[in-house]
Amino acid sequence: MQGKFDLDDVVVSPLFVLSSAIATGLISFSLFGFDFASTAFQFASENYKTTISYASIISVLALLAAYASNRRDLSQMTNVERWITLATIGLVLFPPFMPLLEGMLSNQIAGLVAVIVQAGGFYSLSYAG
Repeated sequence: MQGKFDLDDVVVSPLFVLSSAIATGLISFSLFGFDFASTAFQFASENYKTTISYASIISVLALLAAYASNRRDLSQMTNVERWITLATIGLVLFPPFMPLLEGMLSNQIAGLVAVIVQAGGFYSLSYAG
């Protein structure tokens, strides 16, 4: 619903923030011996290896769940909401594909800023939706 947080947004938001913090390397988290920072997918080219963690996948799924619970039709989405969604997904997915961005996010302060920006995007989408 527009202009407020729904119950599903409130339930999914801690999962999003936790998995984003894990994906940026800010924190580590294991549940029953399963490390969420471990590699789900790995792509390799000549001199560079790209890995996508389970935490990154959970972050994107949580963001898509927030989007799906708030907007049923893509045509209802405003340009600002599109940019918020794309920027937040980009911050979650692009670091493994961009060595410079991944290197910057390895710094704890930069990782904290990235998590805050990602959370801001998630909450903006949830509230505006």
